Amino acid sequence: MIVMSGLEHLSGAALRREQERTLAAPRMRDSLLARVLFRGMDLVYGRRRTLSKFKVLELIARVPYQAWDRRRTWR
Repeated sequence: MIVMSGLEHLSGAALRREQERTLAAPRMRDSLLARVLFRGMDLVYGRRRTLSKFKVLELIARVPYQAWDRRRTWR
């Protein structure tokens, strides 16, 4: 392991071990709000993973960050 500027640079084997550890960990439950969002997206755009569904989700995901940025600049 090499530490450069506060970040660890792991070898390929170490990265693979960390990935396996992450995949073996129990999944976190989605919040109620997230589940409502996902169900609504499935109702409107279908259950399949499509580019149009991804684009809409990306637009929705930006909203809180844009609101925080606008609020910060208004102060």
